[in-house]
Amino acid sequence: VGRKRIVVAAIVGTREDKPLFYARRQFCRETVRVEHTYLVVNPSFRQAGIGMQITANALAVYPQMGFKEIQLDAGLTDGGLVWARLGYVPVDRRQWERVKRAVRRNFRHFPDKVKSSVEPVFSDFCIALRYILNSDEPSDIRLILRLDLEGKVKIAAGLSEEASKLLLKNSRWRGSIRMDQTDSMHFAQEYINERIDRGLVRRPEWW
Repeated sequence: VGRKRIVVAAIVGTREDKPLFYARRQFCRETVRVEHTYLVVNPSFRQAGIGMQITANALAVYPQMGFKEIQLDAGLTDGGLVWARLGYVPVDRRQWERVKRAVRRNFRHFPDKVKSSVEPVFSDFCIALRYILNSDEPSDIRLILRLDLEGKVKIAAGLSEEASKLLLKNSRWRGSIRMDQTDSMHFAQEYINERIDRGLVRRPEWW
């Protein structure tokens, strides 16, 4: 493609001759980047952790192949949340603004008592959220994940799901993880290791 040599790989996963998933990847040696362009999982295995296992394997294997970055489009209902948990951040400030617009839109649907900031638990939450929304740093998407870690806002406000999940719901953004950056990989490994400990993902060979 142009002057860059890009290798496109189609990957089909099976289990006992049953199709598990189909994925498409683009590998570019010049940019040492892998584009995750497509992934579909057999509906019968949607809750089996297939997507998470594929991601864990990629983060373990790609650095061994000399690649330093993965880019993808984070989307669908919970995609913006899932990829952020896996260490991905918006590729630039324009994409970060897209995330912040989605967060502001979703926050409008929070109960009025949260937005009024009268009670201390809600006041602290709103102050932290305002700081994030005023930030120009794309990696601050990770701060959204740390909002209300103890679930106090969720309980006090009677939220149906954790606050960070509701804030990032239906957000669509271009994301990237730099596998040569310790903080990014630590963030991803922390989440994946938690899934491994719960038996939801197998530990990759090079983890």
